Amino acid sequence: MVGWDFSFGYPKGLAKALRLKKGAKAWLNIWKLIDQMIVDKPDNHNNRFTVGAELNRRISLGSGPFWGVPSGQSGIFLGSRKDFSYPVINKRVTLPEKRLVEQRVPRMQPAWKLAYTGSVGSQTLLGLPQVLRLTHSSAELSEQSHVWPFDTDFQSGLPEKGTCIIHAEIYPSLLELPGKDHIVDREQVKTYVKWLREQQRNGELDHWLAGPAKLTKQERKQVLRHEGWVLGVL
Repeated sequence: MVGWDFSFGYPKGLAKALRLKKGAKAWLNIWKLIDQMIVDKPDNHNNRFTVGAELNRRISLGSGPFWGVPSGQSGIFLGSRKDFSYPVINKRVTLPEKRLVEQRVPRMQPAWKLAYTGSVGSQTLLGLPQVLRLTHSSAELSEQSHVWPFDTDFQSGLPEKGTCIIHAEIYPSLLELPGKDHIVDREQVKTYVKWLREQQRNGELDHWLAGPAKLTKQERKQVLRHEGWVLGVL
């Protein structure tokens, strides 16, 4: 089990807004586009704000749906503030601010937000290409790797035998922290790993991998084709 603390998807409609190939794997087409656009150098220099601005240009010819950039780096297509309103509308689609899972856990931040407290958007733009390489491009790992819940139909598509590497979106802030470590991020990781081990030991991990029960047929399709889900949210 590999947990990634950033969004695996965006609200339904992004692939259509970007005129990407239609089909059941809209999420994967978005991942591939981001991988083509992102430049992430070994010294940590990257072009994530340029990518955010270019995506805005393609989507709305304005400063949305992505927003958030350090002072002095804002431009026509990416502002330091959310100077627009959701939903963002173009000729093809209407894009809301939040995915279904974020509507269920309101304190979760949407991936449109690229900077400032609690933001996850920059991590998403830089992280998705790494997950893509491990799960779809690696000669050593791709056959055993599965992106939950996209590749696995939540739990029903998981192989029963053999090596299985599950890559899942997580949100460590779901768990209460003991408050014993002065480095919050480190304590979050340790607490989440401890929780996962306990769930596996108690035979409850399958329960979480099965995903939320209260999704309509249309919502389930929306999650599996476009938005993804967060392990631990029911």
